Order: sequence, then structure tokens, then C-alpha cells
Amino acid sequence: MFSALWDLFTCAARALFDLGGAVVRLAFHLLSALAGALLWTLLFGDWSALTSWTPAYLVVCLVVLAALAGLLLYGRWKRGKQ
Repeated sequence: MFSALWDLFTCAARALFDLGGAVVRLAFHLLSALAGALLWTLLFGDWSALTSWTPAYLVVCLVVLAALAGLLLYGRWKRGKQ
């Protein structure tokens, strides 16, 4: 019985760490892609190559990052209320 509960606990903990790692990797990939697009534009000074997708991409990156920040702040607020 105890080993089954321990297995359940370890599986739940591993799933939470996997989810947290995936969210952190997603944030780093988005920031990296955004920095790459901006660096490319700054180095070559040609916005015309990026104009077709940059505004939409920037909006998507900002929305995802705002959602992640909102979830972080909500979690801290809920933890502080208890």
C-alpha cells in the first residue's frame, strides 16, 4: 500500500516538473526567436524581409509571455492569501 502511494506521489511530482520544464523551455524559445528576429533586423537594417510575419509573431510572443506572467502572479497571489 505504501509503495503504491509513493509511486503515485513520484509520478505526480515528475509530471509537475515535466510541465514546469516545458513551460520554461517554451518561454526561452519564444524569447530566443524574438531576439533572433530583432538581431537580424538590427544587423542588416532591412525590415522588409521581416514585415510579413514580425508583427503577428511579436503579438503572439507578447500574449504568451503575458499569460505566463499572469499565471505566475496569480499563483503568488493565491499562495499569499492562504
